[in-house]
Amino acid sequence: MFSEIFRFELAYRLKRPATYIYFGLLFLMAFLAMLAMGGTWGGGFVIGGGTGKVMANSPYQINWIVTLLSFFGVIITCSMMGTPIFRDFEHKTHSLYYTAPISKFGYLAGRFMGSLVVTILVFGGVALGAWLGSVMPWNDPEKIGPNS
Repeated sequence: MFSEIFRFELAYRLKRPATYIYFGLLFLMAFLAMLAMGGTWGGGFVIGGGTGKVMANSPYQINWIVTLLSFFGVIITCSMMGTPIFRDFEHKTHSLYYTAPISKFGYLAGRFMGSLVVTILVFGGVALGAWLGSVMPWNDPEKIGPNS
């Protein structure tokens, strides 16, 4: 029963526009932060207090981008992970679930894992945005390290 609930939750989450909006917001913020640190708009924009000699795509700077966007991610995680169980209470269907032959573990774990997988995909927008921002041709080559 776990797999059916997991697949349902995964399909439900992937149909919701909020999933793509959250992905887009995290992608855009990471992309713009990397462009700013890469010298696209001039100046010495550095996140996290590093000096001007720290490459924009160094692990130190990427760690700061991920850390700062994780603060927004707490709100996103709450909205994505709290919805599945609340949805059952909102539509008054929670009392029907245990009348069917499903286990409590199958129900709760299926809902949790389905939302967790989609939340991890949404947070992949940070990595994708930071990487794509670092390979843009208009960045200052002195501020971007190799992407190997």
